[in-house]
Amino acid sequence: MPKLCRNGDLGTTGHACDSSIDVVATQFNVRANGIPVARLNDPTAPHTILVPCPPGPPCCVPHMSMVKSCSATVRANSIGVARVGDSFDMGAMFQGSNNVRAG
Repeated sequence: MPKLCRNGDLGTTGHACDSSIDVVATQFNVRANGIPVARLNDPTAPHTILVPCPPGPPCCVPHMSMVKSCSATVRANSIGVARVGDSFDMGAMFQGSNNVRAG
């Protein structure tokens, strides 16, 4: 089973400007290791994404995204929890609890 993701755990963005950023939990009463659990649609921290910037070269602009996949069986406040490997922005979560896992 994959590790459970919590507020502040990291994921890859899939972008050239900021390659990894943290997740921001939107609920605070379900915790793992004393840290709020991240869930489907929880936002990424603000970061930048590379886009075309005519007439010059590509540039990094502010961007936000979210957790895009989650557990089908484990929920926190009726919403599936995020786990290592779940879709995050254009990448995936890669950091989670060392001793709490979710199917």
